[in-house]
Amino acid sequence: MKLSLSRQTLQNERAAASLEPSPKVRQTAMTSFGSTATAPGFKGGLGMVSSFTTNFTNASGGTLNYVVGDQLALIANNAGLTLTQPSGASTTLVTALQNSFGMLPLTVMGMIITATSGATQFAQNARYGMADVDSSVLLKALKFSEFQRPTNFNANQLAIEFVEQYRLDANTGFVFTVPTGQTVDITWLVGAASYR
Repeated sequence: MKLSLSRQTLQNERAAASLEPSPKVRQTAMTSFGSTATAPGFKGGLGMVSSFTTNFTNASGGTLNYVVGDQLALIANNAGLTLTQPSGASTTLVTALQNSFGMLPLTVMGMIITATSGATQFAQNARYGMADVDSSVLLKALKFSEFQRPTNFNANQLAIEFVEQYRLDANTGFVFTVPTGQTVDITWLVGAASYR
């Protein structure tokens, strides 16, 4: 006796006997599925910071040393300095500004300093410092009194462009000595900033 099965019957029996379903492969690319619609994604961050401002208002009875940077307080500890945080900063909290240098370093290419009395403030030396966990510290003097200023400019304002940019990160910072009664506003000009 000769058995004859049709081709369709054989395919049906093979499919029933199979332990696993055979996968079906989509041959065309999916452009959307479910309730998802196509839309452009968010690209990049906010862009590079171009400047920020700090304020030092010394209403105390003596001279204060203000710090911008030094998030880890290594300069203060290693140099044995008592450093005061800025009185204000741009449009953000001083703490947020100081902490941002540790996570998102930047370089400063210059600054514009405005003081209550330029004659008093510009006689003070600012310092750039760097320190590390091995107790090392370096303080470099920035002598504002050596900068030349034409007499027709505002005597209470000083604009400085640095030949070499200074880095602001977790263990570097600027220290400004501010005599009592002085208010100092500094606009920091940013040369480069990490991806934000």
